[in-house]
Amino acid sequence: FLSDPDPTARPEGPVHTTSSAGPAARFDAPVKRAAEPDAAGDVLFSGAFAPGAPLGITMTGTGTLYVADLFSGQTVAYDASLAVVDSFAHPTGTATTSGVAYDTQNGTLWWLNADTNDLVEGTLAGTATGATIPLAGSPDGLIGGVEYDPHTDRFFYVDIVSDDIYAVDR
Repeated sequence: FLSDPDPTARPEGPVHTTSSAGPAARFDAPVKRAAEPDAAGDVLFSGAFAPGAPLGITMTGTGTLYVADLFSGQTVAYDASLAVVDSFAHPTGTATTSGVAYDTQNGTLWWLNADTNDLVEGTLAGTATGATIPLAGSPDGLIGGVEYDPHTDRFFYVDIVSDDIYAVDR
């Protein structure tokens, strides 16, 4: 572990990385507290999300992090150090995508389409499988924040306008 002899010292500027598999991403250098390496709550990595409006985030069991953009129809895959490993269009297109969840049973991703109130399944490369799950929500609501539970085979999501939490079977 590295520790900074001056706990108030900050990096001189952001570190930029680019992946040939996807958009450029900006990552700020790690920030440490005092001389305590990797303390709970330390910001280890951070970065700008190239498409612009990250909202859904999920991680596979192998450590690949998927971040779905709210409006552009793009999903970006990162490794554990936040290096871009892939970027692709997700199956909801440019609909308002307010969540993404990793399905451990099928090894697929499910995007939450807030315009049509349904979950849309796709491969880890964004190809639609054809499966959808209709979702409930309040008439004036906005649903988002989807999560999959392999123990119950259910998806959980929230309506941020009505303050409701929902669970649906596959």
